[in-house]
Amino acid sequence: MMISARIVLTDTYITTVNSQFDPVYSKLRHPIKQVPIIRIFGPNLEGKKVCLHLHGVFPYLLVKSPTDELRYGEQLAQSLDMAINLSLEKGDTESKHVYDIKLVELLPIYGYHEKMIKFWKIEFYNPAIIRKAADLLLAGAVMNQEFQPHEAHVPFNLQFFIDYNLYGMNFILFNNAHLRSSFPPTTNLTTANNQTTNLSSIQRISSCELEYDVHINDICNEPPQIGKGIANPGLQALWEGERNRRAKLNITARLTPPTSPERPRTNPFAAEIRHQEKLKANRAKRPPPGDETPQSGSLVTDNDTTIDLAQIERVNSMSQQVDDEILVQMMVNDEISDSQGIENDSILAADIKQPDDDEELLDDDLQTTTINNSMVITESECNSLIVPSPTWTETNSETFSQTSEFQREETKKFLEDFFGKVTNKNEPSSAKYCWLETINKPPLRKRTTNVLNQKISSQIICEDIEDETPFVKLFSNIPEFVSKHHQRTDAQRNEEVKIDLSLDRGGQWYGPLQPPPPPDCYKTFNTKAPKTRKSRRTLFRKESTKTIAFLSKIGAETKSRLISATSSSFSNSNLDFPTNHRDKSELLHECQHLTVLSFEIFCHTNETYAFALEKDEICSIFYTVATETLDGWKTQSAVLISTQHLRPTKPELLQKSFHSLENKTIDFVKTELELIERFSQIVEQIDPDLFVCYDMKLSLYYLIKRAKLKYNLDLLVKFSRIPEQHENITRSRSHMSADGLDVPMIVGRVLLDLWRILRSEITLNIYTFENAVYHVLHERVPHYELNLLSKWFINEGMNPSFGLRDFVTFLDYGWTHSVGNFRLITELDLINKTSEFARIYGIEFYHVLSRGSQYRVESMMIRLAKCLNYVTVTPDNMQRLHMRAPECIPLTLEPISSIYFTPIAVLDFQSLYPSIMMAYNICYSTCLGRIDQLDRQGPFKFGCTSLTVPNKTLANLNLDTDVFCSPNGIAFVQKHVRQGVLPLMLEEILATRVMVKNTMKLIDKKSTLYRTLDARQLCLKLIANVTFGYTSASFSGRMPSVEVGDTIVHTARTVLERAIDFIKTNPHFGGRVVYGDTDSLFIQFPHSTRAQAFEQSHLLVKALNQLYPSPIKIKFEKIFMQSVLASKKRYVGMSYETVDQQQGKFDAKGIETVRRDTCAIVSKILQHSLKVLFQSKDVTRVRRYVQSECEKIMTHRLNLLDFIFAKEYRGKARYHPAAPVPALRIAMERARHNPLAEPNQGERVPYLIGLNNDNPNANLIDCIWTLDNVLEFKSEFQLNSMYYIKKQILPALDRCLALIGVNCFKWIDDLCVEMNSNDKQQGEMFDGNVQRMNLRKRCVVCSQIASTPICSECREEEDLTETMIICENKANKLERQHAGLQRLCLACSDRADGWFQCSSTDCPVKFRVHKITQSMQNAEETRLYLNNEC
Repeated sequence: MMISARIVLTDTYITTVNSQFDPVYSKLRHPIKQVPIIRIFGPNLEGKKVCLHLHGVFPYLLVKSPTDELRYGEQLAQSLDMAINLSLEKGDTESKHVYDIKLVELLPIYGYHEKMIKFWKIEFYNPAIIRKAADLLLAGAVMNQEFQPHEAHVPFNLQFFIDYNLYGMNFILFNNAHLRSSFPPTTNLTTANNQTTNLSSIQRISSCELEYDVHINDICNEPPQIGKGIANPGLQALWEGERNRRAKLNITARLTPPTSPERPRTNPFAAEIRHQEKLKANRAKRPPPGDETPQSGSLVTDNDTTIDLAQIERVNSMSQQVDDEILVQMMVNDEISDSQGIENDSILAADIKQPDDDEELLDDDLQTTTINNSMVITESECNSLIVPSPTWTETNSETFSQTSEFQREETKKFLEDFFGKVTNKNEPSSAKYCWLETINKPPLRKRTTNVLNQKISSQIICEDIEDETPFVKLFSNIPEFVSKHHQRTDAQRNEEVKIDLSLDRGGQWYGPLQPPPPPDCYKTFNTKAPKTRKSRRTLFRKESTKTIAFLSKIGAETKSRLISATSSSFSNSNLDFPTNHRDKSELLHECQHLTVLSFEIFCHTNETYAFALEKDEICSIFYTVATETLDGWKTQSAVLISTQHLRPTKPELLQKSFHSLENKTIDFVKTELELIERFSQIVEQIDPDLFVCYDMKLSLYYLIKRAKLKYNLDLLVKFSRIPEQHENITRSRSHMSADGLDVPMIVGRVLLDLWRILRSEITLNIYTFENAVYHVLHERVPHYELNLLSKWFINEGMNPSFGLRDFVTFLDYGWTHSVGNFRLITELDLINKTSEFARIYGIEFYHVLSRGSQYRVESMMIRLAKCLNYVTVTPDNMQRLHMRAPECIPLTLEPISSIYFTPIAVLDFQSLYPSIMMAYNICYSTCLGRIDQLDRQGPFKFGCTSLTVPNKTLANLNLDTDVFCSPNGIAFVQKHVRQGVLPLMLEEILATRVMVKNTMKLIDKKSTLYRTLDARQLCLKLIANVTFGYTSASFSGRMPSVEVGDTIVHTARTVLERAIDFIKTNPHFGGRVVYGDTDSLFIQFPHSTRAQAFEQSHLLVKALNQLYPSPIKIKFEKIFMQSVLASKKRYVGMSYETVDQQQGKFDAKGIETVRRDTCAIVSKILQHSLKVLFQSKDVTRVRRYVQSECEKIMTHRLNLLDFIFAKEYRGKARYHPAAPVPALRIAMERARHNPLAEPNQGERVPYLIGLNNDNPNANLIDCIWTLDNVLEFKSEFQLNSMYYIKKQILPALDRCLALIGVNCFKWIDDLCVEMNSNDKQQGEMFDGNVQRMNLRKRCVVCSQIASTPICSECREEEDLTETMIICENKANKLERQHAGLQRLCLACSDRADGWFQCSSTDCPVKFRVHKITQSMQNAEETRLYLNNEC
């Protein structure tokens, strides 16, 4: 019976051996005490929550083997065990850490290697020991040799995902599962269909409805289908799913990767020719090729397990010393730091600006997708192509004599049958295809190793295969692309790499079983036959009807029973799944059966910003449960209320009053402890997959810390899906956040801190809940201070005139937040988008948010690399530190700064860095190193490690056609010799994105499928754009290479320089380059109209594209008709993208109109001024506008909301304590009274610059005003107008207008003189102290400067009737405005006093109310003055 579970979250733990699932004796002949278990949480197809315990998988690393002797591996394992024990400073030196060691043959990806190299694959018991073992191996502490680790940097869970072709938010399929029960197992479970499910001998420990133990051999996910068009396993499903979807809709159009005419490399760079000649000279200096294999004696001696104590001490000095017990406790933490921690460049850690939509990748001019390492079956089948992957080859540790004669004959018969089928020329021409699928067997089971040949051709074209059998058409001219390097003789073919025909899935690297040579050309090494456990190969035969039926069911399930939220048991009959015949790839994950719990807490407090942990009791918890069904999301909201501080003696009356609330319930408890325990029970009942809070610090984290502090309750345990602490199972308490603080982690749950996620989704000045709701949902919601909400909660019912109004407002406010969190997620499609990202990247849901771009690239790259039999290197920090420094930066020209009123065309290289990598085959695996270092034999420095290029390798290469010499002197082999992994990955990514975008054009934009496809194309776009960064991350990189990174950057510079030279040397196009930046050119056409500029630009684009090989392509982006080129990366203009466009679009980059480090008033004035200048070409009109706005600022006639600065707070640890930073000053002031009131790291802290009433000459840092102080009743805040004008607005204007000789600062001086000339007391006012201008009072009648509300001149008039009428009219006008604003606040808050109680600092109405309230106070003072003094 086939069972499935969606992979939402995984973790790892160490437990004792269970003989039913785990090996009890190591292959290294020692008993096993503890083994690692991978635990997977997620729903199944019916929506039931599942917990899987996967047995039989071990973490591993690889090191190069200096010898072929098999005994060497055992000595290496013993020496490594001893070194680890000594490093941990344990008295017991007999502890075993290595589970198994195998000899495999792989191809290092780091540098060009012609032949496979033997590696020792070392498997460990504890994933946390991998890092320690890698350090010891690299330091030379083991066997007095330095071993370079490989794949030690890949986290254990990601290794497992890659090896078994699993993807986050996708299904893991398995059979022969053992169901855990709360009772000791007695018999098997029998379902309604008489299908039997075995019971596990282990009792259940999770709160999930279903809990299984599964051996790794029982995983049934399909291996990657290398040879069927797209090689990357993660992208194959997208193509296959779309083909099946089109077949269902009877769409006959063939779905093939995009193609374009090939543009050959006919114009090599001058530097390329120069370096090519130098490479030829260096090759001539080397000795002629010969037998370069050194003959050395045996490296194996009896009991040689030498260790270097000095190196062990050095390693210990560089890392924390821990013992085994601490190491076991650290185990999950170490994985968390690799797989769950929040990285600095992740979504949760920092602001990430998404690429603009117009930054298109290679869409409509993509080169035909090609895949290397293809194989021609026979001459008669030259049109049929199978694309194999070089396979992981395991060398058996058993001797040949141990093979039985029967097994030899059995293997020989199998191979002869296979040859007969392949070479039988009487059968129709078709390629017989067999997949090598390996599984991990129980200990002491032996493998059969066979020597087979490989015949490799060069490029193949990725064609559609929906109408063809498991091969693709091969171009007839394919022999032209076959490298001399791969044209092997018969003798060489007989010595090809070995392919493991046993089904050991320990390596889990897939490749097709290729046609072997004649029987007398191979040797067979057989071992004992495997025992009873079923292999994965038998699960995918045509007669495996259960598998086919189950896989078909995945795509066709149309009805699913919703899991009950309060159910705590499960029915055995639910283990049986009905089947149908619809295709599995139809499933587009529209329903993932996820459960989301959004909640917020409120406390009885007197604080304003945050609750006080020690004294503020939790009085209520508002929560909303959202369950995903086939009919959409179903939500249910409720609130838990503690009556400990509630004044009504009969809370049931309150509950009765709210019985009519739709889809909302109220539950009362007596104390805070009961409240927390009741909420824990609710969490266990609904079993949510995701916890969502807008700010975790004031909700979940506060709840956890409060329960631990006051009641010693461990909510990390109660909220987890492993609610009880069991023996031999470790639990991770927290993981490290980007700011270095510990963040609680709940086992089995994904925690979403919503405001951090929103920073990468929307661009806001302040990320409060109210501001996010307004910009995403386009609704205004009020904000009440915490102490006010506490007052409403406690004083409810005290005043009979108010009734339940305050309590209703409290309830509505809490539910608005708990429901609003989910509405924000739904509106932004965060769950669907993140799920699609996880499926394509091949990582977990949470890792999409918490891990950076390198982790994503690495997941996709290693999947493809393993299919092609590559292995990645693991450099340590010291190796990265000693890597050469980058020598090249992107080309950014200094612009010809000016204001232009003639057309400027913007030409952009379409995805320049990825296209360069594809065009010139730039990759780790194709790099020969620096040409300067190829004049001698032996290893030389290459990236973080070293590389050796044998003489024979260089001698076999035609340096004119087989090698690309980059402008910076790095050599790479061409694509027909070997296609690089990164170019292949990028080609497939971009081809898939084109397919997805073309599909989107056929679908309704409002459909779920459209949103899913849009998330996919965005994911592919992002991963292609950051691939270059993976190669060039110098110190923080996981596998950086300065040779590869510098080559990409230097080649991009050369490409841009060639385009500039072409334009300069061809004046007949009528343009000149005025600016260039990395991948774009700004070309002015000084004598052309807009229509002529469009025509000339397109002609120029066609000419430039002929200079470069495909897929490098420059495309026309837009034309600026009026523009300002201020400086590097700072420009603005009115852009036109088509000839027919009538109105230009204001388009800016790098200036204050698009920056968030200034205030809104600067952006508004600058943008409007430039628009006036572009439209009228009259500086006088600009001056009048600027002066009028400055006058409004000086007379306080603008909304204060436009003057707010909001700077990001970095955390107090990242500032000097005395640093004059406004955000730090405000944060320290808040934290002085309540530590939790300190802003979160990354939070934008708002403030205003006002006058210091105590010291007019105070420093700027002493003029900071928080918004709360500004909005206080009868606040003395006075805006520092001259600071905003002279330090913010005018400098931004001057950077643009100074280009034409305009002095903006003189405008304000003229304005001040003009304003003072209208005053009767000019000498008193304009005395050089500009701040006093803000302290002036003016007469409400004549607006002259006065010390009283009415000036002396107006007061001395004989008839004051007119004066009184003017004052009354102004007061009445203010009252009407105030009443209108009250109505707006009433509509938002549903309270008559909402205008006064609301404290939202994001709402413009709040500032208008504050301003009019102050004006009304002044009007009242004027009335009293007229009555008393006049």
